[in-house]
Amino acid sequence: MAGSSKGHGGARGLVQTASRVAGVVDVLRRHGFGELLVGKRSWPAPDDVCAALEELGVVFVKFGQVLSTRRDLIPDEYADALEGLQDRVTPLAPEAVRSVIAEELGSDPAELFRSFDRDPLAAASIAQVHAAVLKEGRKVVVKVQRPGLDRRVEEDSLVLAQVAAFLDLTVARLRPYDLPNLARDFRQTLDEELDFRHEAANIRRFEQSLAADASVWIPSVVEAFSAKRVLTMEHSTGIKLDEYAEKHPGSAPELARRLGRLFIRQVFRDGLFHADPHPGNFFVLADGTLCLHDFGMVGEIDERMREALVSLVEATLAGDGRAATTAYLEMGLVPPDVERSAVESEVSRLVLDIRRRPLAEVSVGRALEALTRVGGKHRIRNPGAIMLLSRAFVTLEGVLARLDPGLSFIEVFGTAFEETLRGRVSPERLRRDALSAARALDHLVREAPDDLRRALRRWSEGTLGRVTVAPDPTQADSEEGRARAQRRVLALGFLALVGAILWSGGEGVASALGVGAAAAGLLGLVRYVVRP
Repeated sequence: MAGSSKGHGGARGLVQTASRVAGVVDVLRRHGFGELLVGKRSWPAPDDVCAALEELGVVFVKFGQVLSTRRDLIPDEYADALEGLQDRVTPLAPEAVRSVIAEELGSDPAELFRSFDRDPLAAASIAQVHAAVLKEGRKVVVKVQRPGLDRRVEEDSLVLAQVAAFLDLTVARLRPYDLPNLARDFRQTLDEELDFRHEAANIRRFEQSLAADASVWIPSVVEAFSAKRVLTMEHSTGIKLDEYAEKHPGSAPELARRLGRLFIRQVFRDGLFHADPHPGNFFVLADGTLCLHDFGMVGEIDERMREALVSLVEATLAGDGRAATTAYLEMGLVPPDVERSAVESEVSRLVLDIRRRPLAEVSVGRALEALTRVGGKHRIRNPGAIMLLSRAFVTLEGVLARLDPGLSFIEVFGTAFEETLRGRVSPERLRRDALSAARALDHLVREAPDDLRRALRRWSEGTLGRVTVAPDPTQADSEEGRARAQRRVLALGFLALVGAILWSGGEGVASALGVGAAAAGLLGLVRYVVRP
């Protein structure tokens, strides 16, 4: 991804961001992170964490919002607080809007549009939206990115990468979660969000997947008036979902069911789902047609993971903890020393708890979150798409409950799930699955003797109950060494900078610890520079 690694290492990047690191450390100290910065494991309250991230700006707010979906990594009270993070923004000046449009589309708004409203319909941390009318008379909305975000994302992403590398180096219990990789994934996600061409592509994909559903409408992209930092779409004449429900209370229950069925089809049929299904992203037209908005956050589940997810649902509904464990392990990245029996025991208890609950009390999203917590406890890396899906389910269930308080989402889920599975059984799919099964059977016949010998050897060694992952033979030792060295340089640089800041601005113990941290970081960097 363009820009995903730019500026993420070396002395030049550290020098360029030194002042930003100083500012970040100052904000963190003022919001209760002081003891954590000097090595004590004392976290500030969730509200203080949110206040710090909001003060630090858009990149840190976005990172907090991403972390709120990772309940396998952080406690619920922090995840709940991070969900409420708000962007502190003021609308852009008209001249700034004009400048971005002119740079991206080659002309001023006055030349491109018959009319262009100066006041935005909505403003957020990444962009703001304006109503406009094309020369031909078609009404559109124009999403314009805030200027200067590239530089801020570059600086703050490097700071996050340094913090992740520092924690990975110094806190052993966090190492299995691969925080440096989490920071890299976040940077890639943010780069894609800043390139509106990705959102335009998402819109086209949703249009294609839902083309046969006349009850859903998606505003099309106006390609000639869209670019990297400007996205122009058809204007929706509908009103927000909750407003429509207030005006038409009798239609709300059926609207809730339609929305639930639509989401289930997206997940299990298309493998492409709206990952931010809050009420503001759903409009309803005058004739009752659903209208979907804002495709900046989209989840995608490939065929293999979709099959595993289907197996997981079926096993859970059947109360089969062993099959549910197998399906879950097929989705995650499993460390070599995981005890399958321990994972299976916890998954089985979770399945049993779900089966015992009244249907009205079962939450699909909360059940998925609980499952990922089990995985996190056993150092299984949960796929980002599954984390997005669990939060999307929780959000959607809340929306549907407001539309129809008496609705049992699990019943809607079960009906839509069965309908979707029936739709997946086509002659072409059966033929493809039959060929796949034949290949698998051929492989089994050829490999069975060797597999049996390996199983007997592992039984004799006492490791048969463990899930193992074979090392990737294509990963060169030199590449691993470079990655480790880069993470260590980032961590040592961050340690030196934080130490210098604490030394110059702190008193007593904090100052003394700052001296030690700065010296350790600098000596470590010197060692890396001068060693052969």
